[in-house]
Amino acid sequence: METATVYELIGYVASALIVISLLMASVLKLRVINLVGAIVFTAYGLLIDSLPVVLANGAIVLIDIYHLVRMLRARAEHAYFEVVEVPTGSPLLRRFVEFHEEDIRRFQPDFPGLLDEQLAWMVLRDAVPVGVVLARRVGSADQTGGRTDHTSGRADQTGRRSDAAGGPTDHAGDTVVLDVDYVTPAHRDLRAGTALYGDASPFERHGIDTVESTALTDEHRRYLQRMGFSSHGDRWQRTMHDHGRSRESPIEP
Repeated sequence: METATVYELIGYVASALIVISLLMASVLKLRVINLVGAIVFTAYGLLIDSLPVVLANGAIVLIDIYHLVRMLRARAEHAYFEVVEVPTGSPLLRRFVEFHEEDIRRFQPDFPGLLDEQLAWMVLRDAVPVGVVLARRVGSADQTGGRTDHTSGRADQTGRRSDAAGGPTDHAGDTVVLDVDYVTPAHRDLRAGTALYGDASPFERHGIDTVESTALTDEHRRYLQRMGFSSHGDRWQRTMHDHGRSRESPIEP
C-alpha cells in the first residue's frame, strides 16, 4: 500500500472518530472519543506537513484534556450530584416526568407513571434537576420469611409514608420496588447512581434494606449490574448495606 494511501486512511479514521464523538449523549464519552480523534488528526497533520491541521487539532486536544480533568476531579470530590426527596405532588417533579416520559419508557417501558403511594427523589447536579427516582414499599420480612405490607399508609408532604395515626413510618428491613430510576442522557456516567446507592443513601434514611427492580431492556440491565444488583428470576435485587458493590464506570445505563 502506498504511503499516500495510508495517510489518507488515517485522515478518514480521525474524521470518523470526530463524527462519532458528536453522537454521544454522555458528555464524558463525547470528550474521550473527541480527544482520541483530535490526537489522530494531529498525527495526520504532521504526516502531511499541514500546520493548520496540527494547530487546530492540537488546540482541541488541550481543550478536551482540560474538560476531562475538570469532570474527573468533580467525580472524585463527590460534589457533582445530590439526591433530594420531594413529595409526589411536586409540580417540578410532575413536569420533569412529563417532559422526559418518552425517554424514561425507552429504558423502563413498565413505568406506571406517578402514583400517590410512591417515595420520590430528584437527582440534582449543581442544584439543577437531572434525574428522578420513584419507588414503592412492598413490605418487610416477617418472622416467617414473608412480607408485611405497608402500602396502606398515605404520603405526607415530604413524600414519606405515614401510618393511620399520621406519623412517618420508617420500617427497618423494608423492601421497595423501583418504578423508575432515570437520569437525562447528558449525565449517564453513573455518578448519579453512586449518589443514590452509595454512602448516605436516601433509601437507608427510610429504613429500606432491599431495593428491587425489573429490567426489561439491555441498557437498564447493564446499569443495574453496575449498581450492584443481582438477578433473582424476573427481578433484580440489591441489599442496601452492601455499598462496596456499586461501582463508578463511564457507561450509559
